Amino acid sequence: MTLDSYRNNFDLSQRDNDLKTVLEVAEEMHAREIKITKADIYESDATKFLIKDGEILPPLAAVDDVSKKLLETRSSLESNNFFIRLLFLIP
Repeated sequence: MTLDSYRNNFDLSQRDNDLKTVLEVAEEMHAREIKITKADIYESDATKFLIKDGEILPPLAAVDDVSKKLLETRSSLESNNFFIRLLFLIP
């Protein structure tokens, strides 16, 4: 029995197929010793994956329930140095 014919014996939903893909990627990352960290509100980019200390740092967009509008607002505040100016106002 070939792998393809064995695969057809299961009726997987689209959600299950998506989960299977994610698990296959996770298994491959583990086999190659590629590590991924949790998204960090202070260090993660809005939309780009970054490399930090030899590990992959996911973007904030990868976090559930983080809207695109929130990321745009955060980026505009950072570009205007809002957070740095706010720090000087706090005693």
